[in-house]
Parts: sequence; C-alpha cells; structure tokens
Amino acid sequence: MDSDTVTLFRAGDILYIKVYGNGKLRFAEAVEAAGDAAIVELLQNIEQQLGFGRYMFLCSGDGAKAMRKLLKRFYRNVKCE
Repeated sequence: MDSDTVTLFRAGDILYIKVYGNGKLRFAEAVEAAGDAAIVELLQNIEQQLGFGRYMFLCSGDGAKAMRKLLKRFYRNVKCE
C-alpha cells in the first residue's frame, strides 16, 4: 500500500490488523477482540506506539459497517471495503 493505512478484517472474534506507513508494513497481528471496547482499546494502544495521524482505516469482514460506525467516533477517515 502506498498511503498510510490501517486495514481491519474481522472474522468472528478475531481481528486482523495491518498498519502501513510510508509504503511499508509497520505492524501486523491477529488478536481476539470480542467486543467494541476491545477493538477501541487495542487500536488506542497501537496508536500510542505508532501514531496514526491522518491514516485511512479500511474495515472489512464480519460487522464491517458497525466497526466503521464505531471507529468514526475516534478517527476521521474510516471506510468499508
């Protein structure tokens, strides 16, 4: 990916996260995230380490639209794939 992007793919209770910055993969992990609070807390912890700035968030998988709505409260540029 060329742009600064956070991709989020949810399959059941597993959330797959990839963070791309400056054209490089900066972070990738699959974690258990059963609810909205777990997703927000996880992203805030990652943000403290990497700093998301003006990153685009791309949500896909189970409940992508609900995840987009949740993340819109915290981040400016959130879309569903």
